Amino acid sequence: MARKGENIYKRKDGRYEGRYIKAYDNRGKPLWGYIYGKTYSETKERLNHKKVDVTVKSTVTPTDMTVSEWIEKWIGTQKHIKLSTKMMYYSLLKNHIQKNIGKIPLKRMTENDIKNFIAKETANYSPKTVHSVYSMLRLALSEAHEKGYIGQIYSGVKLPKINNTVLRVLSPKEQKQLEKVLLQNSSRYDIGILLCLYTGLRIGELCA
Repeated sequence: MARKGENIYKRKDGRYEGRYIKAYDNRGKPLWGYIYGKTYSETKERLNHKKVDVTVKSTVTPTDMTVSEWIEKWIGTQKHIKLSTKMMYYSLLKNHIQKNIGKIPLKRMTENDIKNFIAKETANYSPKTVHSVYSMLRLALSEAHEKGYIGQIYSGVKLPKINNTVLRVLSPKEQKQLEKVLLQNSSRYDIGILLCLYTGLRIGELCA
């Protein structure tokens, strides 16, 4: 059974199968690739690396692609950024771009489309999230502009202001309470939280 949105399934032979888009055909339809693993976590890790390593090759011209298809292709070509950054880009694409402006043909995208999208994002998400989404979108569209696929359609977009907030840290008593709860469980995620609590590791360092 697949976990929502991850394209990983358990097969009848006991192995796990993961799907990823490896290319697009001449109608812009995705062509799927498959990887296999003995466990769910092994398959998910291999699938994440495959999504990052694959360079999406398409027989259609970029201007015939939708915005989602172009951004996915663009992410696949970014060899100079970290794996964690690429996975964040894929997450932003899936959770924000695809369900809003993702189906718009790249060549028909307008600045007004982007402004309306950012306004909708601002109404539903924090300013920091909106800035992250727009940063990725602008980078992808900027490359499309440099290649001559679209015009410069993002210069007039205004983003919400990010207000600096003071972070509250846990008191020694709260840390002990959290430690007690974490040690009562055997989940590897609980151990990860405990490591972060007492070492100050960031999420990227912890995953590494």
